[in-house]
Amino acid sequence: MEGRQNITPEEIGQGLEDLRSKLARRLNKKGSHCWKSRHEILGVVAEEYHEVIFAVTEKTHGNASLQAELLDLAVAAILGYINVKNGKTDW
Repeated sequence: MEGRQNITPEEIGQGLEDLRSKLARRLNKKGSHCWKSRHEILGVVAEEYHEVIFAVTEKTHGNASLQAELLDLAVAAILGYINVKNGKTDW
């Protein structure tokens, strides 16, 4: 195996744009309600993580499925972060 490749600033920018787009679609579909607790955040993030594992191990849909699940995980993580950072959880 050769050395690891670098991610370019353009690729990072495109990834962040993809994340913004996915986040906007999620908010349009499900609304911008807050999660009530740290446990609810954990449940959502864990569910998305398990879907990433499934996409990695199944490989039936190629990279497209893995890319979609990684974006879903990132959206869950950023929404959880925003909830916690802004004191939106009850407990």
